[in-house]
Amino acid sequence: MGSTGIAHPDLGHIGTIGVGKLGRAFVTRLCAYVENPPAVLLSPRGARASAELSRRFANVRVCADNQEVLDHASMVIVAVHPQDRVAALTGLRLPDAREVVSAMAGVAIDGARTLLGTRAPVVRVIPLPAVRERGSVAVTCPRHSGVDTVFERPGGVLPVPDEATLDVFQTLTSTLSTHYRYLTTFTE
Repeated sequence: MGSTGIAHPDLGHIGTIGVGKLGRAFVTRLCAYVENPPAVLLSPRGARASAELSRRFANVRVCADNQEVLDHASMVIVAVHPQDRVAALTGLRLPDAREVVSAMAGVAIDGARTLLGTRAPVVRVIPLPAVRERGSVAVTCPRHSGVDTVFERPGGVLPVPDEATLDVFQTLTSTLSTHYRYLTTFTE
């Protein structure tokens, strides 16, 4: 991919568990059109998408399993569907020194922390797939300098003071898919 002169600060290794639409959007934004993209470790979930991203970007590697992602990433983005969280995360061991970014809709910080069995900082984020094109702001809770650094580049970050406020934003942004389907149907 070409470069726009954007350079990431040293972000360490960023791991992604869940490589669906949202996980792919994160990885694409972290790696495309930037100088010195961070090392990205992918879970094998979504094997086809993981393989495609590792072929597309030299700094992306697919791990053997989710535990390997946690063992080697300094920041872990959890981008699994909420209904898949138990299957994807149960039994994993997450060192307390890691940073966790939870993109699981409707899963509270304490719920994510309990499921991962950690005291590590957990930041919830509501990025939209448009983050891939730097086309949307990532709403986060709570403010965290490391997470803010990662999401500032994709299109900006809007930290909110509490989970209740984040839930309001989540409700508002969840209507976008329905709106886009309506527009598609209307234009067809």
